[in-house]
Amino acid sequence: MNIKKLIKIDSFLGPVLIVLLRPASILLGTILGRDHDLVIRKHLVVMKIKGGGSLLLTMPAMLSLRKKYPDKKLTLVASAEVKPFAELMGVFDEIVVVDTSNLFTLFFSSIGALRKVWRADALVNFEIHSKLATVFSCISCARNRFGFYHNMNSWQKDVITHLFFYNINSPIYINYNQVALVLGAEILPYEDVSDYFVKHNQLGTYQSDERSMDVVLAPFCSDLGKEREFLPEHWTTILKRKFENRNPTLIILGGAKDIENAARLESHLKNSIPDLKVRNRAGQTTLKESAIIMKSANEFITIDSGLNHIARLAGGVQITSYWGPTDPATRLAPFPGLSETIVYKKMFCSPCVHSVAFPPCKGNNICMKQYVKEDLHEYSTGGWIIISNSATPKNI
Repeated sequence: MNIKKLIKIDSFLGPVLIVLLRPASILLGTILGRDHDLVIRKHLVVMKIKGGGSLLLTMPAMLSLRKKYPDKKLTLVASAEVKPFAELMGVFDEIVVVDTSNLFTLFFSSIGALRKVWRADALVNFEIHSKLATVFSCISCARNRFGFYHNMNSWQKDVITHLFFYNINSPIYINYNQVALVLGAEILPYEDVSDYFVKHNQLGTYQSDERSMDVVLAPFCSDLGKEREFLPEHWTTILKRKFENRNPTLIILGGAKDIENAARLESHLKNSIPDLKVRNRAGQTTLKESAIIMKSANEFITIDSGLNHIARLAGGVQITSYWGPTDPATRLAPFPGLSETIVYKKMFCSPCVHSVAFPPCKGNNICMKQYVKEDLHEYSTGGWIIISNSATPKNI
């Protein structure tokens, strides 16, 4: 299922199940009088179904918990697309996959996952906006169930035992760190987290066959917030400007789902910048192989993407990232010594990803286009009023 279908199912089915579960949760909580001491005795479970890049943002918290409880079982419940990111982290003893291909597989794989995490000491739900994730957490009967609340998801009350305030305007990694801190862990410096990441994945020992590649380009992101991406013609403008006095070799990275878009980008770049040597590796490398290629490059250019978070953890490469519908201050932890250029011109409607279900521009991502166009539409300078879902924005 694509992300839009998942959101619709979550929005429809989730509230119904929560309403049904709430009375039982309150009653059983009163009758059983369970011990809610904030200590991990045997088993800690973390849930992150979507967003491999977002999972990497939990790395300081997860590694700190791993060091605090080295002999306790740490399980991740995730989708297949998130699993490779989790494997790079090297902190989980077990990764339980929930199949989101369709409603049938979602239901039965969730049942299987519940059997593996049943009555854990704690279940941490990092799917902050998902109602079905809250349902899963409740049914798991974990002794402590951690969730995050803000005005728009107050429905978690009475089905989650411990709610942390989630400030959407604050760095998300600080919100994640709350869980580790309350469980007695001490958050490690980002430099230590990076060192662990490099050693776990042996990134310092591998020599990539792409060593001659000067620049790596990661132009794609997850299905959530495609407004973060540039069009091929936008990349042409950016790279022409960036490579004005040099002629590097460019390698394009991406996943299997990006193959078609990567082919279009490759064709456009070759036609528009004939002297540019382009190698398209989208869909041809594992996530670890991509990390090796990035660390071996002279420069890494990207948007708000999962590969950007891997490049930051790996270090050793000059990073340039472009931001529009997301605010880098809420996603990028300070990393002293990292060679990084963050390009972000805040517009009145930014950030919108993770704040609203559908962007006000309806995909006309002027926040990204501003980096390549001088004659932006008049809507970019004033407020917008949305009449209905089918209406176009009107200037006010």
